[in-house]
Amino acid sequence: MGHRFRLFLTLVFVALLAFYGFQKVSRSADWQHFNFQRFLATLGQVRVPELLGAILLIYLTYFLRALRWHEFLRPVKDTAIGNLLVSTVLGFGAVAVFGRPGEMVRPYMIARQEDLPVSGQLAVWVVERFYDGVALILLVGAAIVAAGSLDEAGGAVPALVRIRHAGTVLMAATVICVTLLVLYERHLKTWEPTLLDKLSFLPRRMAEPLKRHLVSFAHGLACVGSARALFMAGVYSALIWMTIAGAFWLTLQAFGPPLDDLSFVGAMLVMGFAIGGSIIQLPGIGGGTQVFTILALSEIYGVQPEVATSAAVVLWAMTFMAVLPLAFILCVTQGLTWGKLRLMTKGEERPHPVS
Repeated sequence: MGHRFRLFLTLVFVALLAFYGFQKVSRSADWQHFNFQRFLATLGQVRVPELLGAILLIYLTYFLRALRWHEFLRPVKDTAIGNLLVSTVLGFGAVAVFGRPGEMVRPYMIARQEDLPVSGQLAVWVVERFYDGVALILLVGAAIVAAGSLDEAGGAVPALVRIRHAGTVLMAATVICVTLLVLYERHLKTWEPTLLDKLSFLPRRMAEPLKRHLVSFAHGLACVGSARALFMAGVYSALIWMTIAGAFWLTLQAFGPPLDDLSFVGAMLVMGFAIGGSIIQLPGIGGGTQVFTILALSEIYGVQPEVATSAAVVLWAMTFMAVLPLAFILCVTQGLTWGKLRLMTKGEERPHPVS
């Protein structure tokens, strides 16, 4: 029932987003005269070398993410980079196939392969999400500052003004949440003796497992007490998102004019919109990513609807679906199936160790 309810909420969000996009289309003469032949012709002119280069950059980010997770775990255990890389690729492959529930595949696999508590790896995943959020906000914020929030006529671009305000709020929320995580980890020894007492209103059979998970979660946050882990994770986070921005820029270059006129800063802005939209999407279909990419290209840079739509489709496929061939190969070599990965999203399957 819980899974169905989440799926229902996702469908509702996607429907609302699609309605918003429809409203934008219905009010624009350019969108009312959408030319499907031009759309297909734009897709047909995409240059393969630049697109392959973008995919290779996306693959590079998986290696960088494995290195970052290794730094997070360094205060706890010296983990194998190979295990982390395989888990990362399969995790992103699971996200492409199953949607956001696939996020659980990576921490689950790492926990089992490295003989660590799942709760601890979920804590690392939470810290990683914060780092990703901070890095993305900083880079996109820098891009907004570099690009300005004015159009060629000197008027304010509403979308850029709104995202500037949203970035400020998100940055403040991120700082607060990271501070709370640090306090939680550092004061665990003080809180642990009284933790069961605080949970006394629960039956013991429920309170004991909950306590174990909370303690494991806090131990997984050991990285926040390591200056090296904090610094290196920040370095890797910046590299990851600069690499993703490079992949966006190369993909836009592959289309030729007018998209190849966008600077690297412009590509970073498009990336920010696309990643923001990815919060609301259906497995294997997307939705939010394409809509927000189209809005960024058409509303900010005045790109024709057909060109913006074709670029949005290719950018979505490159960012979220290009991992599937590599993930499929790893599934075969590791003796896994997509069915087993789906069970991992629910914590019901134990993966085979990576040799």
